[in-house]
Amino acid sequence: MISLPATGVVPYLLQHGFIAPDELRPGGLQVREVHRRNRNFRIQRRNRPGLFLKQAAAAGASRGIEAEAGVCSLKDRPNSPSALHSLPTLRHYDRDQAILVMELLPGPSLARRRSRTGVPSARKCQTLGKAFSAIHQVTKDEGHAGWMLLETRPPDLIESLLWPRVGSFGQLSGGQIEYIRLLQGHVELSRALSAAGDAWCGSSFVHMDFRWDNAIDEESTVESASIRLVDWETGGWGDPAWDVGCVFAAFLSDWLFSIAESASAAPDKTLSAARYPLHRMQPAIRGFWGAYVRGRTLGEGDAARLLLRSTRMCAVRLCQSAFEALLNHDRTNAGSYRLTQVALNMLLRTREAAVHLLGLPAVDSDEV
Repeated sequence: MISLPATGVVPYLLQHGFIAPDELRPGGLQVREVHRRNRNFRIQRRNRPGLFLKQAAAAGASRGIEAEAGVCSLKDRPNSPSALHSLPTLRHYDRDQAILVMELLPGPSLARRRSRTGVPSARKCQTLGKAFSAIHQVTKDEGHAGWMLLETRPPDLIESLLWPRVGSFGQLSGGQIEYIRLLQGHVELSRALSAAGDAWCGSSFVHMDFRWDNAIDEESTVESASIRLVDWETGGWGDPAWDVGCVFAAFLSDWLFSIAESASAAPDKTLSAARYPLHRMQPAIRGFWGAYVRGRTLGEGDAARLLLRSTRMCAVRLCQSAFEALLNHDRTNAGSYRLTQVALNMLLRTREAAVHLLGLPAVDSDEV
């Protein structure tokens, strides 16, 4: 695999027929690199649909590119479920160079929306709930079990936090290594994390890596709202509770990371001093969850059980987020401790967490 430089994007697209020679005139194309875990480029074209080019940042990341190509190609299959029509359109997959070329979706990400307003609106999050509910209704039971998709197991996610491979330690920061020791040394937390994974139900089509950056708001008018999910490298068969939990965790992470590192007041005063207070998040969380439940037409009991599992998966995601945030740190910090403490509380007192943290109605379920 040869890494494609920024200056090589246009020649590559021209060689493969995705742009025309007349677009090389001044103002015809705009290429902008988007810094994520892979090498991403947004190609905007005058009066023509834009393109998005993604290349694996390293040879080891090519599996994710291949998996995303497989997921996005599903929408073109005969009798593909209508829920998959919202997947990004795959234009080209270059296996040798680990390159994807896809349509460039119009509209900003919810991350950009959030950066402008601080908290996503309840209406936007209702639309997000509808998007996830549609995707999660695609299941193996509908005759799609033969699809060659990734099948993620939660023990793999949790074990990568609790017991990472020896060979991976050279890629970890001092803060991440210290965080792993923290999890390993807290018996109650490590057991609760493992127990959350034991309840995994991997029968639905899931995204597996929700972040605000991965939700594109295509809304052009109030009457026409649509959110499409992108970055499907880890998409496949999995537990819908994980996707829902990741949305919950995105809210809680924003709240907890918005607390100043220098805050030295009592814990209750510190949490209330967040730049993005929890009470401002809760209407959007309720909007997301309500739209999701309605979209899946879940009965009261099924919704209650899913909410408890999703709340526990949220706790796992918070620990994962704390670990990822320490990538460039030599030591753990106040932010990572806050996320971990909240995660522990959610695992041990799940019903109370759903009500008091997420702001959702009281859960009545036989599940513990």
